[in-house]
Amino acid sequence: MKSLSRIFVVLIILNLMIGTFALAGEKSKAEEQTFTISGLVGLPGVVMQGLPGNPVTDKNGNYSVAIEHGWSGTVMPVKEGYAFDPPSRSYSQVTATQTSQDFNANVITFIISGSVGQEGVTMIGLPDEVVSDSDGSYRTTIQYRWSGTVEPQKEGFIFTPPAKTYSPVRKDQTNQNYISKPIMLNISDVIAPDGSPIPGVQVSANNGGGSTFTDAQGRYSVPVPYGWSGEITPIKEGYEFDPPSYSYTNVTTDIIDGRPVPPGIRQMSAYRWPAVQAARPTQWRTDRQKVLVIPVTDVNAADVDEITQDLRVMAHIFDGKFTERRQIAGVFTDFGDFFGRDNRKTEAIYIQDYGVLFLMEVNFAFSPQPQPQQKEDKEPQEQADSTWQQAQRELFSPARPTGTKGFDSQEGYDAQMVEELKRELIRTLKHAANIRNLKADEWVILNVTGTGQRPLGGYGSFEGGSYGGGGYSYGGGYYSGGGSFGSSSGYSGGYGGGGGGFGYGMGGMGGGMDGSTMESASSTVLTIRAKKSDIDAFAKGDMDFEEFQKKVIILMY
Repeated sequence: MKSLSRIFVVLIILNLMIGTFALAGEKSKAEEQTFTISGLVGLPGVVMQGLPGNPVTDKNGNYSVAIEHGWSGTVMPVKEGYAFDPPSRSYSQVTATQTSQDFNANVITFIISGSVGQEGVTMIGLPDEVVSDSDGSYRTTIQYRWSGTVEPQKEGFIFTPPAKTYSPVRKDQTNQNYISKPIMLNISDVIAPDGSPIPGVQVSANNGGGSTFTDAQGRYSVPVPYGWSGEITPIKEGYEFDPPSYSYTNVTTDIIDGRPVPPGIRQMSAYRWPAVQAARPTQWRTDRQKVLVIPVTDVNAADVDEITQDLRVMAHIFDGKFTERRQIAGVFTDFGDFFGRDNRKTEAIYIQDYGVLFLMEVNFAFSPQPQPQQKEDKEPQEQADSTWQQAQRELFSPARPTGTKGFDSQEGYDAQMVEELKRELIRTLKHAANIRNLKADEWVILNVTGTGQRPLGGYGSFEGGSYGGGGYSYGGGYYSGGGSFGSSSGYSGGYGGGGGGFGYGMGGMGGGMDGSTMESASSTVLTIRAKKSDIDAFAKGDMDFEEFQKKVIILMY
């Protein structure tokens, strides 16, 4: 019995030992197994941090990686500029393959927001169309690392700063504010009835416009906001104005002399407001000196306004020299009466980068009339243009004027008066120092045309177009040595009403006409010119009259 018991115990022990060895073998086999974790992220190049080897998603956004039996860890997808949902996945003692371990990718966005102070401002440069709301605020979202320049825009306003630039954005951008300011425009003009400026007139614009007073030249400039509509009214004690005010609607550009001034339009218009002094007659002339400004480059409208107004003032001063009474050789004389000035106004032309030309006319010859030369018979031209010849006769053979001095007579010529006139006009040039925006190297030229009767030798032909240099005419003209506008031959009769030249109603430039066969109303011309720098020195007292006179170029032909 004891033997059987021992055998039974041994068998039990052996059975237990065999079972233990079998279990150990099965466990070792299970631990050698591997599993897979896989899924979809939706983006290529996403690093799956936490998985063995930190695998990267393929071009379709998929990933798959093998893990060992019982693996534990946390998986987090990472790519710059993106956030993922869920942000991570955790695993503990993995004993089976894990599929469909997906993540949703979202682009990271930031906020740009602020205020521009005005409703309806378009924020140019942002990815989407962004317009400020009723309280002037704006808000938009931009993607991670967005960069660009944002510029607020609204018609009639300027903004400070004008723009904001952003480098790659990595956080919210709040309080991106701008200060808005209405664009102010200017309405300017001159109040000077009959060429006489009225200073101290209060000129006001209603509906948010400004107010100012005319200066010594009668000039004013009133600021108004962009898009302004309203009335401008002049007021001064002792004066009444007709009309009492001027109305404007939706002003969107500067206005000079009552006219809008878009780029390229530089010519001034007629006077406004013929001011009437209460104690004086109500009929006032409103014509004024004609002024033409010819820019050769883009110019500022305000500068054009200033130089135009100053040219009017200078022209008015020249006109005044023919109304002042002065004593010459013991006799009080009026230049206007002697030279036959009548009521004609001095005109002015300014050519940028060359100078200003003042044009005057008198009914007086500046040199004795030459004896008529006997005309040579010329062979008739074939196929003569009868229309052209008729036009020549109409233009250059007008009826003789009556009641004027200096026509067809040596008696009308007075050398002493001419010399006194030249000296007076040279002295008057000092006032040209006040002309604004005239450069030191530009010319001030006064051209006085005296009409009379003399045979004309001929008319040159205008062949060039520059503004420098001199000119000469064939047969009956002059040589200027650089004293006139134009760098080629032939302004017939110079500048002015009796011959060629240019300006308002003063004929044309040459024309290739042969006038040797006709009698014509001739013109004698007095030209005085000086550099602006010399005029400034004379006006300041750095140069006396005799020194200045030597600098002045005087031509008479």
